[in-house]
Amino acid sequence: MEDLCYGRFYLIDVGGFWDIKKIPLPIKDVKVFRIEITNALTATQTIISEFDKHDLKDKIVLLKLFGNITQGTNADIDYKKITDYLEQKKAYSFLKNTNKLESKGEKMSEIKITSTDMNKVEEVLVKQYEISNPDKFNELITPLIHSLNMQKQEDEKTVIYETRLFSELNKILGLEIK
Repeated sequence: MEDLCYGRFYLIDVGGFWDIKKIPLPIKDVKVFRIEITNALTATQTIISEFDKHDLKDKIVLLKLFGNITQGTNADIDYKKITDYLEQKKAYSFLKNTNKLESKGEKMSEIKITSTDMNKVEEVLVKQYEISNPDKFNELITPLIHSLNMQKQEDEKTVIYETRLFSELNKILGLEIK
């Protein structure tokens, strides 16, 4: 899409001589934006301000983001706001590519485990996580791990296993998963 911008076909006449005619089919204009991102916290506004410089009505908009994010994460870029802005500008279609957008991974903190029992390692890791990342959903971690660790019984049909698993998850989450 980026290179060709539109479709085309060829008519080949072999009536004695090779006569090749390329017929382009420019249905919609394509506008490509290549934007380098280093700060994900301000990226949404940067992208929208770049879009604001162009007439995007009835165009296919390709957004290619690249760079190393030093502040924030990819999740801080509000793609919904960008999509809403393009709908307001009456863009025909919007495609994004964040393949070359990298964020400096959070440094893995060293985990100290004092337990010698390997069965307790999981429990110790969860407790350490809960202490360093307090959240109301932390109480669901252990029950979810145990539920998702449920094995399919021998000669048990898949439908029965899935029903049993979803039933257990429904109890934990208080939802109706089917």
